[in-house]
Amino acid sequence: MQQFYSFLSSSILFAKFNEKELDSVIKTYATTVRVYKPGEVIYKTGDIVKSISLVIEGSLYVENEDFWGNRFILRKVTENKYFCEAHSFTKEPLYYDVIAITQCTIFFINTDSVLNYRRGDYDLHIRLAHNLLLVLANKSVALNSRANNLAHRSVREKILFFLSDQARAANSNSFDISFNRQQLSDYLAIERSSLSKELGKMQKEGMLICDKRRFILLDPPKKQTM
Repeated sequence: MQQFYSFLSSSILFAKFNEKELDSVIKTYATTVRVYKPGEVIYKTGDIVKSISLVIEGSLYVENEDFWGNRFILRKVTENKYFCEAHSFTKEPLYYDVIAITQCTIFFINTDSVLNYRRGDYDLHIRLAHNLLLVLANKSVALNSRANNLAHRSVREKILFFLSDQARAANSNSFDISFNRQQLSDYLAIERSSLSKELGKMQKEGMLICDKRRFILLDPPKKQTM
């Protein structure tokens, strides 16, 4: 576990924890690290989750499947990101699957072991609980952004909101997204053909340049006044 201390100290949950403090957390609370192969199921629909999970290395999809077997990507989770936070508190069965895209190294910390303080450094426990709230707050913000995206009805509105959100996150009008075309259409809940058609229109209108996962957002051409 010690080989991951440097990485863990850079995460929100263990922000500003030194090696000695991390060692205390690992020994006091129920923690573990597991490695998953590409395509391996980390959690499946109906599972009861008991731990907050942090991606140390690799990436994974959180996916949902409807009654007819159509799959929808709810989100992609990459390095230093968390998943299943809320479910680890509520203990409600999952309504989605979590599947490794690449080989993944995942850190797990049991939620109950953090909430139910029994022994150890009390000040350390308070800091950990505080950071845990920050993790949940960040997830709330991310879910709100996702809800806003889905609230848009037209294909163009969904694309515009998604790309604007990506530009804000990158603090630039030029950025790469983590989805290919099929994955992006799944994420936005629109047909791939409709996505490609609309992106083509937006390029012709001078709104953007896109090449696979690379996007450059442009100012629309000014209208000529007669």
